[in-house]
Amino acid sequence: MTYALRLLKNPLELKQTRDKNMTLLPGGARSSAIYTLVLGLVVSLSVLAEIPATSLVHEGADKRDRALIDALHAFLPAYLKALDAPGVNIALSRRGEVVWEGAYGYADVAAKVPTSPDTVFRSGSMGKVYTGVAIMQLVERGVISLDDPINKHLPFEVKNPLGGGEITVFNLMVHTAGLAGDAAGSVFGDTRSLEETLREKYSRETQPMAGGLPTWTKPVGELRQYSNIGIATLGLIVARANPDKLNFSEFVERNIMQPLKMEYTQYPPAQSKAHVRPDIWERMSVGYNSQGDVWLPTPLVYFENYPAGGFVSVPRDHVRLFLALSNGGELDGARILKQESVDAMLTPQLEGELVHGTPRPGERQGLVWWLRDWDGPTKAFHHGGGHMYGWRTMGIAWPEFDTALVVAFNEWSALNAKNYTRPVEDFVESWLQSERPPRHELPQDIKNLAWKTSYLRGLLFVESYRLSLGIPQQLDLGDMKRLAGQAVAQTWQGDRPLWNKQAFLQGIEDMNGVEVSIQAVQDYARSGMQLSLEEAKRLYPHISSGAMRFGTLGGLLLAE
Repeated sequence: MTYALRLLKNPLELKQTRDKNMTLLPGGARSSAIYTLVLGLVVSLSVLAEIPATSLVHEGADKRDRALIDALHAFLPAYLKALDAPGVNIALSRRGEVVWEGAYGYADVAAKVPTSPDTVFRSGSMGKVYTGVAIMQLVERGVISLDDPINKHLPFEVKNPLGGGEITVFNLMVHTAGLAGDAAGSVFGDTRSLEETLREKYSRETQPMAGGLPTWTKPVGELRQYSNIGIATLGLIVARANPDKLNFSEFVERNIMQPLKMEYTQYPPAQSKAHVRPDIWERMSVGYNSQGDVWLPTPLVYFENYPAGGFVSVPRDHVRLFLALSNGGELDGARILKQESVDAMLTPQLEGELVHGTPRPGERQGLVWWLRDWDGPTKAFHHGGGHMYGWRTMGIAWPEFDTALVVAFNEWSALNAKNYTRPVEDFVESWLQSERPPRHELPQDIKNLAWKTSYLRGLLFVESYRLSLGIPQQLDLGDMKRLAGQAVAQTWQGDRPLWNKQAFLQGIEDMNGVEVSIQAVQDYARSGMQLSLEEAKRLYPHISSGAMRFGTLGGLLLAE
């Protein structure tokens, strides 16, 4: 492995080149993607000096991406310290591609192995979404229907003793079968087959969690209750109904993970060394079940209900599922679902907001997916997870911002309540809401572009004070000459800034002479300006954006 190294004040910056398969190439070799790897000690705050930090910026990241990346790179070490967690890795995608991977803290604290973008996490309930996608693939093939009774596809009969009719595939996809919660069939030793596990689960009146929880608590269809048994049952249906005679793990890997070119991702029947590929196993993080100020490695827990949450991955791989769904079910030429199937999964299926232990304001139930603020501008589809007790994970996408995020912590404390992923989600969402959209390209066919743009700025500058605020006095030209001389243009045309001070001042002078009324401003815009109204409309998107604008030439620039 060869790096080109130059020493910065802090930390060390290394140039690293990889090929399409993420294999390190010898120094100087070219590849399809170039990443900047920042690996060193975060020393901006002395209390963070022991936290290793890695930042991989992908070639496709633009200036706006880098601003968010820089903010996350500053935030995450501080947050990890505040959370008192050992490590986290993360991947960010925008505009249909991964633009950044970050890793902070330790994958193995005792051995001082830093977390890296290649550190593998155990998913927990994030795995449910693969089971849901697999079901929709079989629906598309006509093998099953969401309205099918589940008993049509099972080797044993399942009946809710509290009534409500037949349990359908749909009931399991939205957690309305009447099943209560369980711990995903957690065991320390060898796992049984999925069929044997579920046959035994359904034969019990109670499940071995929290001293014994009832298997059934509501009639079919009466209430949404999150159920690992229910999703695991969908996994068994996938295994039995698929015409290729694949087991659940084989089906998901062959039909979802491999087409999406996930490199270090697998859905094994047990997350044990015997079932996980060696190249993935060697990248596994140690999970921690902390107790106060002691980080204790967790003994490995295996899920017999593994379709409810048992895949292993790295963030950049799992985010590719979000990229595919955000693109109508297709990514890089590989289609895993039809558009209509994606739409169904990402449509609220039940009335009202979710209750998941406690009420979850703004959350709705899709087909397996959670839908957050789905009627608003920050709508998101997501599913988190936790592998007991050692990992907490989240994958989330904001369709309106063409942005997705996967984040994985290698800790889940059984004794300390920690809000692992939501502050990271909120950080990104707040950033997306505040981020300005990219500036529109200027129309190059307009002559005297710098002059006309600067003149229009002068007109709008006066309008925003005199018309919008109702200030009766004219703007002082002497004062405006001083302010215009201090202006800094951020857009350049060739070797010159797109700024003409004299044109701006001419616009100030002209609009100063216009009567302070909407009608007068509109009349002037139609026939008095030193550029046409059509030209002003074409230039306006470059210099104005957002819902609340105070310079609009009396509203004409916003009219269609």
